[in-house]
Amino acid sequence: MAPGDSLLDGRHALRVTGMPESNMPDAIAEGLRAVLAEPRVELPPEAWVEGELAPRSWAYLILGGKDATGNRDARRWMLRPPFAPDLSLGALQFTHEGRSLRSSTERVGSREFLLWFDTTAVCVFWWDEQRQVLVALSEKRPREVSMSYAGRSTLDLDLQRWEPRLSDVTVPAREFADLQGRVTFGLVEKRALLAPAPSTLSVTLDELAVDELQLGASVLDLGYDVHDGLPKRAPRAGDGVTFAVDIEVAGERTRVWQQHVQPRPRFREARVDLRPWVGQAVTLHLVTEPGPEGNQLYDYALWSDLRFWGEPARAPELPHVVFIDVDTLRADRLGMYGYERATSPRLDAWAAEQAVVYRDAISVNNWTLPSTSSMLTGLAVHQHGVVQYPRTLTDAHEPLAMRLSELGYETYARTDGGWLIPPFGFSRGFDVFDHGQKGAVEHQQIGWSRELQRLRERRSERPVFYFLQTYQVHQPLQDDRRFEDPGARYNGPLAAEPLLTNHVNSLVNSERGLLPEDVRYLNDIYDAGIRRMDDVVADLLDALPEVFGDEPYMVVLNSDHGEELGERGTTGHGQSLHSEQIRVPLVIRHPDGRGPGRVEQPVSALDIVPTILDYVGQRVPDHLPGRSLRKPPPRDRLRVAQHMDSAHAALLQGLKLVSGELPHDGIEHFELPDLFDHAEDPEERVDLSEIERARVEQLGAALADWLKSHPVVGDGSAASDVAESVIADLEALGYVGMR
Repeated sequence: MAPGDSLLDGRHALRVTGMPESNMPDAIAEGLRAVLAEPRVELPPEAWVEGELAPRSWAYLILGGKDATGNRDARRWMLRPPFAPDLSLGALQFTHEGRSLRSSTERVGSREFLLWFDTTAVCVFWWDEQRQVLVALSEKRPREVSMSYAGRSTLDLDLQRWEPRLSDVTVPAREFADLQGRVTFGLVEKRALLAPAPSTLSVTLDELAVDELQLGASVLDLGYDVHDGLPKRAPRAGDGVTFAVDIEVAGERTRVWQQHVQPRPRFREARVDLRPWVGQAVTLHLVTEPGPEGNQLYDYALWSDLRFWGEPARAPELPHVVFIDVDTLRADRLGMYGYERATSPRLDAWAAEQAVVYRDAISVNNWTLPSTSSMLTGLAVHQHGVVQYPRTLTDAHEPLAMRLSELGYETYARTDGGWLIPPFGFSRGFDVFDHGQKGAVEHQQIGWSRELQRLRERRSERPVFYFLQTYQVHQPLQDDRRFEDPGARYNGPLAAEPLLTNHVNSLVNSERGLLPEDVRYLNDIYDAGIRRMDDVVADLLDALPEVFGDEPYMVVLNSDHGEELGERGTTGHGQSLHSEQIRVPLVIRHPDGRGPGRVEQPVSALDIVPTILDYVGQRVPDHLPGRSLRKPPPRDRLRVAQHMDSAHAALLQGLKLVSGELPHDGIEHFELPDLFDHAEDPEERVDLSEIERARVEQLGAALADWLKSHPVVGDGSAASDVAESVIADLEALGYVGMR
């Protein structure tokens, strides 16, 4: 056992003794097992009878604002004989061609429909309550369709996770692998180990080489009943669990720590002093005992962390990695990229001393969810398919944190929430994923002081990977006037805090319109946000030499996308592939001591994961399209960015082709393809596509070859289960139409 090791890693033989088969009353378990046994209903192809053509208005609304089947109308297919689901049994869950479909309720005219979308097959199912008929809208006849009631087929995920006997009456004795899981309390998700009371988890160490055990203890507030054939949450039935740590030496067992914990949605954290036993052969026992009433029903006890600290005998062999994502940060607004305002003086100074600035970097998408999915996996957007809400990363998309965890890294993340939360797959591979620090105001007050404290308190032989993300430069923009011209005070309609894109669009569509002074104000408060961010990020970067000492470490500073600030008549992101939305900073402190310096060759956010993997000695998988930046990037590489799944930008040797379908937002009418020459037209105002047809065809062919050579990884259509509170957070960030 070395400093930094955790019992959750599974690298040490952990014995399980005395654990009950279940903490659930037998009568409740039998009722829930019957719920799980509810069969699925198969809806074969021959049961779908072709109806009339679907009106274009229906296709437009239901299939995401366009006729996704091309120039032909989609067809309506009706189930015959009619199938009448009993919605009182729970929400309907559809599977089509092996894909689980997300559901939503939509209004078409005066009628309301319950819908299930399959964006991969361009198909939607809906239940017409008025006509009592199940309908499909699709160009082709539906096939491999099955239906079940979500409450009956999946039950509650937490309950199934902790009660395997519900689905298998022959569950073997509990094993370590069966006890592992991930648990979210509040806004923190951690790896955890189930130890229902009473139970003991034991590990024998030939020589104790650590002097402290960090642990977390919690009791799940799980109580269940069955009513009308459906599982229901019941009032808490447990009286808490006593957690204890015993040390056994030469057959003599001593209790060194104990605490009683009530069922609450949080971890009680503690550190256990092991110094008296350092150097001895010991057996460590982690004990959970029922509460004072001896009631062990619903005593679902959880251990977390279980990490050992001590004085390192050696430095980590691999470099520490700190990855900072400043959401919505444009490259051209930083001093290191030539901006005249002092928006980033501290970051500029840090980069000039320690880092390499990549002057021509692009993101792969124009909004957070798909772009960050690429940044943290190395996959192109079309490969992972997370192009719209509520799609999510899946097990097929191996994130950087998981790769580094398998190499022995301690992995931590701190985000500002919004899109960067566990339901969208971002927490996989992290020991601790904290998405509780929200908004620029709180960051301005405390920054990342808690994260620095965690780094300072580590006494470990392991390398650490820390992912940090902030919305400080994202809307809502604060009314910060530090860059305003004192002689031109803005008192227009946008001078309200906080400012969101819909405020600007309302002004754009008004009789008054968007005036130059409005655009100036937008730019002033955006720049002020960067200046606030500069202090937060620089405080952390300036402390890293003290934290890591002589140990090698790597820093990556990047943004997921940029922001339009009045250049084309509005503000925000997600609506175009122009440079203001996809040109981002990429600044790297290389762990081999290279730098400082500037690189003018073209790079992409897809290069981040390959670069990190290269530095930790891992082969870059062939299916990742990025390149390691340990070597100078070539000047003639093709780079690709994407808008949803409908349009692409291809950049090569100073030319940029935008092809596909972009939205008609009422402000700018997109007629694609567009071709821009960045050397002559860096602001992308002059479309050359009509006079440079040969170059359009050349870039179009190169783009097609690039997409074909990097095939899809996994399904890419999995839907996230998102709570109302998450939707509220996203709406607060300016994302509308989420409900």
